[in-house]
Amino acid sequence: MSQVDVSQLPTTINNYNPLDVVNDFKDEAIKNAIKNFNYNLHKFNYDKNKNRPEARLLMDLSIDKFKTVKDNSQFIVLQPENNAKITQQYNLNTPGLAIDPKWYGVAFANDSDMSKKLSTSPQLQKQVRSSFNSNRNVFKTDKIEIELNQDKNLHFSIGHGTILNPYIDNQGYFNGVLYDIYDFNWTWNLKNLDLFRVNNSAYFLQLVNGLDKYYIFVPIRFKL
Repeated sequence: MSQVDVSQLPTTINNYNPLDVVNDFKDEAIKNAIKNFNYNLHKFNYDKNKNRPEARLLMDLSIDKFKTVKDNSQFIVLQPENNAKITQQYNLNTPGLAIDPKWYGVAFANDSDMSKKLSTSPQLQKQVRSSFNSNRNVFKTDKIEIELNQDKNLHFSIGHGTILNPYIDNQGYFNGVLYDIYDFNWTWNLKNLDLFRVNNSAYFLQLVNGLDKYYIFVPIRFKL
């Protein structure tokens, strides 16, 4: 698959309409607050994430609420009607991994930029290797928890996730699928004012249905 220019996705600020989010609210103060939060979040994503393409893409998808985003060379959109089947296939019934029946999902391609950047992440590879029992040639668990805080692009796009179905193929390559839920939780972290603003703005918009939670699958492969 060829590379897609994420700046050309149909969710750029040029055709963004924050009023789409607030039509159901009658109180003008609430409507204005939501509109300002949403616009500022979109502007932050457009300005600050220019050099963090995967972080920018994932926030774009959440802001867009899957109204205009279509399948492309980087990913396909998973429809909510498939969630029960996907939950069963990947055993996602455990707390923290469950998929809401109304959520959309995104499955990235094997040769997508997201897959390449995660697969070559030194931090991810180190955490995968720590879960491998070389004496028995098996992984210690069927789910590997991953924390990404050394690469800003990966930190703001994934942060932390779970690699499902890890195994080593007959060529000595690690294979797995990184699973994550794209959402926000309230934080009191004041060390980075931009991060504080964007995270808590996004959390507020989730509460009023201004952003959509969704889940992602990213194939991971590298030489162990």
